[in-house]
Amino acid sequence: MSKVWSWNLVGVFIFWAGSVNATLQTPSGYLNGPLEFKSSDKADDCPPINVYKGELDIPSKYVQTKKSKDVIDEDNEARYKALSAPMTDLQQLSASLTDQLFKGKGKEQDLQCLRQHWLAWAKAGALLQPTKSAVGKAIRKWTLGAISANYLKIQLNLPESDSHFPKNERQELERWLGLLAGEVMIDYSNRKPEQINNHDYWAAWGVITTAVVLNRQDMFDWSGAIFLNAMSKINADGSLPNELKRRSRALSYHNFALQPLVLLAAFGEANGQHWLSSDNAALQRLATLVINNLDDSSSLAQAAKETQVKESLREHGRLSWLAPYIATSDDKAWLPLLKSLPPLKTTRLGGDLNYLYMRNELGLTDKPAHKVIGTMIPNSKEQQL
Repeated sequence: MSKVWSWNLVGVFIFWAGSVNATLQTPSGYLNGPLEFKSSDKADDCPPINVYKGELDIPSKYVQTKKSKDVIDEDNEARYKALSAPMTDLQQLSASLTDQLFKGKGKEQDLQCLRQHWLAWAKAGALLQPTKSAVGKAIRKWTLGAISANYLKIQLNLPESDSHFPKNERQELERWLGLLAGEVMIDYSNRKPEQINNHDYWAAWGVITTAVVLNRQDMFDWSGAIFLNAMSKINADGSLPNELKRRSRALSYHNFALQPLVLLAAFGEANGQHWLSSDNAALQRLATLVINNLDDSSSLAQAAKETQVKESLREHGRLSWLAPYIATSDDKAWLPLLKSLPPLKTTRLGGDLNYLYMRNELGLTDKPAHKVIGTMIPNSKEQQL
C-alpha cells in the first residue's frame, strides 16, 4: 500500500513540476511572423475612449418571468444595449484592429489606438467590481475573452523589446487581465449542476486565453475542468440538457455553447490535451446535432418540446466554430459548408476565425504554408444571455 502511495506521489510531483515549467501554447494559427505596418500619410481617427465605470448591474434582454428565458423584452433589450455599449465597442475595436494588424494590413496608428483603449481600461481597473448580476458577470467574461484572445495576436507576433508596445504597458494590461480572469473564476466556480451552461463555457474561454497570455497553468486547468464537465453532460444524441431548457431557442443556445467549447478544445489540443476525444467524442456529437438542425430543426424542437425560433445560423458568424473545428479535428466533411458561408468572425473568439485557423486551406494568405489550428469577434447581434 505504502509503495503504491509513494509512486503516485512522485508521479503527481513530476506532473506538477512539468506544468509549472512548461510554456502554454496557442493553436499555431496565432503565429504569423513579425507584425508589419503599412505606411500611410493619413491619420485614421481613433474612436473616443469610453471606459465603463458604472456598477455591473445590467438587465437581461429576456422576459424574466419565463424560466426558459426565450422571449425578448424590447425595453430591457434597449437598456441592455445602451448599458453594455462600452464593452461591446471595446470588444469590436479589439477584434477589428488586431485583425488588420495580424494580416499585415494595419498601420502603426492602429496599434497606438489599441494601446490607448486597452491601457485606459486597465489603469481604471474597469469591470473588477463584485456583482450579483448574472448579466454583469456575463459581460465581464465576454470582454475578458475578447481582449485576451485578440491581444494574443499582438503579444505573440510583436517582440517584447518593440517600442511600438513598451514592456511596461504590456505588463499593466496583463496585470489587469489577470485580475479580470480571477473575478471570472470566482463568478463561475462552485455552481450547481442545474446552473452550468453556455455561460460557464464562455467563462472558461476567457480564462484559458488569459492563461496563455500569462502562462498560468492554474487558469488553464480551471478552464479544462469546465470543458471536461461539459463533455460529460452531452447526451448520446448530442444535446446539452441545460440548453434544452431554452425551449424555443434551444438550437440557438446549443450553437452558442459550441462556440467556446470548440475553441477550448483547440487550445487543449495545442497543449497536448486530447479533449476532442473526451467522453466518446462528445464534442463531435454536439457539433453534429447543430449541423443536422441547420435547415430543419424539427428533431431538436421535439427534444426541447417547442418549435424553434426562425434564426439562420448561417448568418452573422454564428457558425464561427466551424473553422477551428475542422482545423483541430482534421475532419474535412464540413469544409464545403464552411466555404459556402460568409467570412466567419466573432469578436469574443478572437476576430477572423477563418484566417486564424484555415488561412492556408482557404487561400487567405501569401505567407508560407503551415498547419493552422487555432480561433474569433462576437457580432453585436450575437449578444446572448
